[in-house]
Amino acid sequence: MSAPHSYNLLVKPWIPVTWRNDAAEPREPKVGITEALQRSRDIRSISHTSPFIEFGLYRLLITIVLDAYIVAGRRPTIGKMKQMLALGFGSCVYKYLDDYKHGFDLWNDDNRFLQPKPIDDTKAGPVANLFSAVPSGANVIHWHHFLEDEDDAPAVGAAASRISEEEAAQWLTTVSPFTFKGKYGAARTLAGDPPIYALVLGRSLFETLVLNLPRPSGRVTAKQELERGASWRTTPDFAETKLPTLAEGFTWPVRYIRLERGRDAITKSIYAVAFKKTKETKINAPVYDVKYGWRPKSTTSSPLWFS
Repeated sequence: MSAPHSYNLLVKPWIPVTWRNDAAEPREPKVGITEALQRSRDIRSISHTSPFIEFGLYRLLITIVLDAYIVAGRRPTIGKMKQMLALGFGSCVYKYLDDYKHGFDLWNDDNRFLQPKPIDDTKAGPVANLFSAVPSGANVIHWHHFLEDEDDAPAVGAAASRISEEEAAQWLTTVSPFTFKGKYGAARTLAGDPPIYALVLGRSLFETLVLNLPRPSGRVTAKQELERGASWRTTPDFAETKLPTLAEGFTWPVRYIRLERGRDAITKSIYAVAFKKTKETKINAPVYDVKYGWRPKSTTSSPLWFS
């Protein structure tokens, strides 16, 4: 009996990087998650032609480091981050990758990487639905002038309706921060419409990851952060959409997704709304606006800075 198909993102080379000039060989153009973290001092940056994917990969690695330290009981603070800059990542990061390695495989049916399992019999559609930069449905064509189901479409790394496992993994990292597709009322990100994101860039990937580790917000407890972490470690609590932990929010499943593998490429995927946010009706309660996300109660339909 043959072993089930696997695509292990910890070791497969799928993250495109640029190396520092003084980095030792080998300096492959793509690395897996483990090598990216182990050699993060040698890597200058993540480098992809799509800013959506580039940011998604940065956020993935930041979330891994953050959640690893939370699990180890060493939640990053300013003081600990200064120590980290001097000493490097602790062994807890690599122990974390080993403990939760099954969540970093594209095809592990128990816990597929960034693919929350659909709860109904949603039919699979074109895999182009996954990536907001590829037009599908009624979306206006901004970037690539072809239809979502054209087999001979121009390449986005590969034909848009036929992508490799490497590209599928890259696309998956963009769903939580950058989801533009969906019917009115469907949550596009945990915060509403995708906000403006910013990264502090260091002299190496290592410095960039450490400098962007979020400090404790004070809104959730250490116990909550431990119990509700990244999606490969814990199951998101849809009842807590207004107050997620940081690691939980960074991997929040705004869509149910299931990749479907063909003989030599991925051509189909299930892509369905995972949850819809409803407006609060209590007096003086925060209001959820589909376009602007959660905001203090206002007498207008616009966010407060437009009032």
